[in-house]
Amino acid sequence: MSRSKGARSSKLPLLTDELGASGKSSAATPARTEDELTQRILDDVLKRIEPTLEQRIHKALIPALTRVGQALLIQLRAELAASLREVIARAVAEELSRHRKR
Repeated sequence: MSRSKGARSSKLPLLTDELGASGKSSAATPARTEDELTQRILDDVLKRIEPTLEQRIHKALIPALTRVGQALLIQLRAELAASLREVIARAVAEELSRHRKR
């Protein structure tokens, strides 16, 4: 499958076919350029909307987290009160039991 200098296979490009005058590849440039352009636009859009998005998320999360925190605090207080009642009830029962035995 050697190729003579004058003969070329139409299926296999030569390096000189792929490189333009600048030395950069001209084949596959549209796809790569499209991907690069897509990524660059996405990066630009994200840079522009990120501060606004962060501010909106912050505004939405603060009240939601405050409500969750308050509900959790109420639940923890109720559980603590129940535990304290149980501990105190046992302590009172033990103390009464000691006094009855005397």
